[in-house]
Amino acid sequence: MRVLPRRHQCPPVTALLFSGILKGMYQQDYILRMIETVGAVFRRMVFLIQNGRLADALTLSREAIEQASDTDPALIDSLTADGILQLFSIGGTLDASRTALLGMALRHRASVLAASGDLEEAALQREKAEALLTAAIQAEPELAKIVDALN
Repeated sequence: MRVLPRRHQCPPVTALLFSGILKGMYQQDYILRMIETVGAVFRRMVFLIQNGRLADALTLSREAIEQASDTDPALIDSLTADGILQLFSIGGTLDASRTALLGMALRHRASVLAASGDLEEAALQREKAEALLTAAIQAEPELAKIVDALN
């Protein structure tokens, strides 16, 4: 077996990942998959609300929050918007994509709560959602288009 001189060898995939060449591609692919998944959940929630199945829509909203945050929804419920931003800012940099997805999930949950008559909790959820969405879009302005498309 012939071994190429070092200068002709391809760098290992891990080196490419950490060099940033592939990292951006994988991260973007992950974000797109998450948007597709959460978008499908949002469409299903709207369908359930329109058909009067509010309990099912509320259950689905908890699942959307769990998917978007990769965290127990009870923890998200117990945190303020600032607390969530700190949770999603590991290393000092906000994970704007996750923050935006969670903000959209909370916005949809607020719609379910409003439809079920819990206007006070709906207002709190909407306020938290808007704070998260504002922070996410400030961190990555291109997310504004995605947020608009999923609403």
